[in-house]
Amino acid sequence: MMISNNIGTNTMMASGVSSVPSTGGELVVLGDKVNREVFIGNVSKDTSKEALMRFLNDAMQCTGLSPTGYKSICACYVSDNFAFVECVTAEDASLILNLNRIPFKGMCLRISRPSKYNGPQTPSKTWHDLACFQPNISSAMKELMMPVIADNKVNRELFIGNTTSEMTEMGLASFLNNAMEKVKMTTAPGSSITACHIRGKFGFVELRSVEETNNALNLNNIPYKGINLKISRPSKYAGPQYPVRTWQELTGEANATDQKALVADGTITDRELFLGNITSEMDKESLVAFLGSAMRQAGLATKGEGNPIIGCDVRVNFAFLEFRSVEETTNAMYLNNIVYLGVRLKVRRPSKYVGPDTLIRDWDELLTGLITGKGLAICNPGTSAMIDSIPKMSVEMTKQSTAHACLKCTASERTRILKLENMISKEDLECDSEYDDIVLETREECSEFGTLKNVIIPRTGKYAAKIFLEYETEDDAVNAMKQLAGRMFDGRRVEATYCTELELKNTSRKSRFGILESQ
Repeated sequence: MMISNNIGTNTMMASGVSSVPSTGGELVVLGDKVNREVFIGNVSKDTSKEALMRFLNDAMQCTGLSPTGYKSICACYVSDNFAFVECVTAEDASLILNLNRIPFKGMCLRISRPSKYNGPQTPSKTWHDLACFQPNISSAMKELMMPVIADNKVNRELFIGNTTSEMTEMGLASFLNNAMEKVKMTTAPGSSITACHIRGKFGFVELRSVEETNNALNLNNIPYKGINLKISRPSKYAGPQYPVRTWQELTGEANATDQKALVADGTITDRELFLGNITSEMDKESLVAFLGSAMRQAGLATKGEGNPIIGCDVRVNFAFLEFRSVEETTNAMYLNNIVYLGVRLKVRRPSKYVGPDTLIRDWDELLTGLITGKGLAICNPGTSAMIDSIPKMSVEMTKQSTAHACLKCTASERTRILKLENMISKEDLECDSEYDDIVLETREECSEFGTLKNVIIPRTGKYAAKIFLEYETEDDAVNAMKQLAGRMFDGRRVEATYCTELELKNTSRKSRFGILESQ
């Protein structure tokens, strides 16, 4: 295929992006089509292929990604809200990735490799990274890039990360409302947050106005129940970005993770415990989260909100835990023999401890004592209402531990693909817009565990309502398994298993970046 172009001298700007080699005369399209093709998401429905090609070619030239007069894109296919463009060379396809999130007709375009691409991943910037070079943008391009900020749900919604099972939707909404009022970020009396939905380790809040939504971004990193919440735009947001600060920059308050600075009583030896019987599947973060949660639910955390465990030093098959107070360290002795990942953990004083003797405690003893009403040596154990919650909590934690036992499968059984079941229902997939939201939200959450190549959620057939996560490496999938297996989602326990490449290919529908493609 011959494409006629007049190629000028490459005037690449010092943007850290490699240049396109220029030749004279006729251009020859080189390389397999799959290596020259690029996926474009968030395309406005009234966009023609000619307009999109012209805009992207102009953007490539004005940013210095291609020489003046050179057209990198030679073909374009536009569907309802996405498109595929074909570049002249594979190198052009790599360079156009640097335009990711460029504004076009009020939307930020999502530019990436198509799902069928299996070549090397090329490092790239985003449009916002390139913008600092102040490219020579034409007036026609500026008009197309003007933001359109509608007062619709997507512009009034925020993503909340780091939520835990202890957080309720009503409690979280009330906390964030109070925080906004405290720093005067509300624009009218009453509640700024009109809806809150928690989905396991993340959630979404909807606000009553675009202005208050922009203001609420400054709540990012606010401490709540011992965790710093991550607050940002959802992945489907395509509007303009605004400069924001963190909660700490706004108020001068300390991070929830800065609790060590708040410890005032006892030496570290008095606040340290030995933890034995740990396995290779147990890491610092999961141990601290699990044991801290057990202490809070059992009334062993007596020094206020937050995780009483402020440090964890993991060795080969044991670890040392550091607590924020001597009192809670003594209480934590009751964690001895608690079951985690199918193993009974051993908790005791370290050998270097020289303080007063402490009776050997036991997790089963704690549960039995609370059930029968026997007195236990717990400092400020809480109200009697806790007696009813402890047995249920113990069963729940045992189930979670059993669910996580699947991590102990042999190396030969592990793959880079996970299958999640019992997370969504077929009814959740009936609406196209809701389906796209689920795909985008799943991708945003699960990308935190490793390099996620694809999210596949079939809507029909025997795999309907199952979620397939295709990671770059097996290690990424193992890490995701640790985080997802046994998690509660909308009252359902998520079942996570490894699956084969063949099972993945047998799915009837595929989704990438929220866009449906025929398998």
